[in-house]
Amino acid sequence: MISAEEVTDEEKQAKEAERLARIFHPPEINDIISEVITEVVGQQTYHYSKVGEWHGNITEQVLQRLVGLGKGFKWIVTCVIMQKAGAGLHASHSCYWDAKTDGSVTYTYDNRTTNVVVQVHGVSI
Repeated sequence: MISAEEVTDEEKQAKEAERLARIFHPPEINDIISEVITEVVGQQTYHYSKVGEWHGNITEQVLQRLVGLGKGFKWIVTCVIMQKAGAGLHASHSCYWDAKTDGSVTYTYDNRTTNVVVQVHGVSI
């Protein structure tokens, strides 16, 4: 027979697990982005004709994997790909949200010829 105290502990554990599942966790998201960029771009040489395909694949695959986490977020994924040619790139974003549950990650990847910057924003629902 389960006592009322044990049920309460189980309920507390379930609520804590649910709460943790709804927290934005940057290391997990960085790992996803890193894996996808490595699979899509890897060490390939930059060529303008490939960028559209890379861009689409990166954003779609990152988004699919984030949704697959089942974390209860609305996800926003952006990607910038540019040839490494010594040019500068400056970007910023600003958000108004609940900093306890929502968050964003900016991940930068580069190889010999290519720079890739992916931003992920997660807004808890």
